[in-house]
Amino acid sequence: MLLGYMTEFAGYLNDNGYEVTQDKISRFLSLKNEEIDFTKEEDILPLMKLCFCRNKKEAGTFSDYFHQYIKKYRGSYAKEKKRIQKEQTERVEYNHSCKEKVQKELAYIEQKLTEKRNAVSRESEILNIPKTQKNYLRKQEDKIKKYFTKKETSFLLSLCTEKADVSDISMKTFETLEKKIPDKAEKALLSGKSEDFDVYQKIFEVLKKVKAQVTQHENYIESKIFRETKELRGQQKELENRLQKLEEEEKRIQNELDNKLYTLSHQFKEKTASVTHRETFKGGGAVQLLDEAMPQFMDKPFKQLTKKEKEYIYQYIRQNIVSFKTRLGRYLYTQEKRKIDMERTIQMTCKTGGIPLKLCYEMPKRNRANLILVLDISGSCREASEMLLSFMYLLKNIFTGGCRTYVFVNSLYDVTELMETDDIHTAVQGVLQSVPTKGVYSDYNRPMEMLWTNNRKYLKKDSFVLFLGDYRNNKNKEGTEWLKNIHARAKKMFFLNTDKKEKWGQGDSIAPVYSRFASMYEARTPSDLIHFIDQIG
Repeated sequence: MLLGYMTEFAGYLNDNGYEVTQDKISRFLSLKNEEIDFTKEEDILPLMKLCFCRNKKEAGTFSDYFHQYIKKYRGSYAKEKKRIQKEQTERVEYNHSCKEKVQKELAYIEQKLTEKRNAVSRESEILNIPKTQKNYLRKQEDKIKKYFTKKETSFLLSLCTEKADVSDISMKTFETLEKKIPDKAEKALLSGKSEDFDVYQKIFEVLKKVKAQVTQHENYIESKIFRETKELRGQQKELENRLQKLEEEEKRIQNELDNKLYTLSHQFKEKTASVTHRETFKGGGAVQLLDEAMPQFMDKPFKQLTKKEKEYIYQYIRQNIVSFKTRLGRYLYTQEKRKIDMERTIQMTCKTGGIPLKLCYEMPKRNRANLILVLDISGSCREASEMLLSFMYLLKNIFTGGCRTYVFVNSLYDVTELMETDDIHTAVQGVLQSVPTKGVYSDYNRPMEMLWTNNRKYLKKDSFVLFLGDYRNNKNKEGTEWLKNIHARAKKMFFLNTDKKEKWGQGDSIAPVYSRFASMYEARTPSDLIHFIDQIG
């Protein structure tokens, strides 16, 4: 927040004759580490004058420019931002009140449905068992008590009563008997107890009649519930659809707010575009990153970053994406050597008699550079891969030839299609979740072989290949024969190593072997990634 504020204000001062350089901003930030309230002039103005003014004249007019900046830019920006937030808040509150109303109506409908189901379910029906079967059960009471448990006996004898109700039947006991009686009958038959077999057989016939009647009653109850709750269910469905639309509307309002605030911020920054383009501020028109002013946690290892710190870093990358693109683009498009057009040079020389000699160059060929991104996403590299994926996702449109993304642990996976989405978070998480990593150990030989054997068609003379990993291979083959072919085919190749430089080559590290083919950079922290772009640019 403070860095962005100071950068914008510096651009405004430079437009009015000051020379606020990167070093001066860094000096100011080093003197004042805490969040600054720009409304407290007695605290902020003396410190700014000390850091930004070159002479008494600049110090004398500094307060006026500060107030003009607050009024002309910051004031209007804050006012417009507040207006947008108020408007969106009112829409969110109205949407929320509508949701609450629908939720109350839905709860009422669900309560009515429950009451209706309970009322229909309580309807009774007298169990219709022939008298002969009832009498038989009564006569066999002693044997029933002998053959079955108390609970089962109670259940069977309850079927003999005149007012036995279908709805009172314990289906659990019924199902137990339905499984138990055939086994008992079979044992009785095999042991020659025919009298016992007959008892079991007749009881089972009674149970079959009971089951048929219970099933019929259940179907009747379900059918009646369906008929009598049809209108309520229709209302319930309508309310659920309304609630879903309101939830979608809430998300849409939030996205709209984010887009409006982003657009407002972008428009404001355009007014102070001199921050990144005036020679007096940056020097010679070169694009530079304010590395000195980056927060200290940018130097923390990826694994130690908190969720909040990661969000800040993603925001930092987005805010400086133009600078990153300019640096990387400059590197990509200045690699080709200019060739002299001899025919045109001779023609121009003849016209001037050789004084002065003017060299003519061939028109540069259209750059079709493509990026091949190969990431180790094993446990030791996962956080770094996540950050690099996010970084390169924002930079991918620099590569006119396209960008292909591969990830591996011990096998190579092409995840290019997963990165083709407008949502960076969805893209990155989709990639990380698409490849199994648990119980799998790193192997660099097989992925290198698969990259060359199955994907060499994407490796061209304009290809830039970027590897990220810890280059710890668990004593497997190094895969140098494949890496040699990849290096020979590609235009440029880089290695980013998530391991400490002093550990390269120790244990199962094959970093020294790979670094023979191309430059290897340490990439343990977010600032390492940013410095990598800075160095190659």
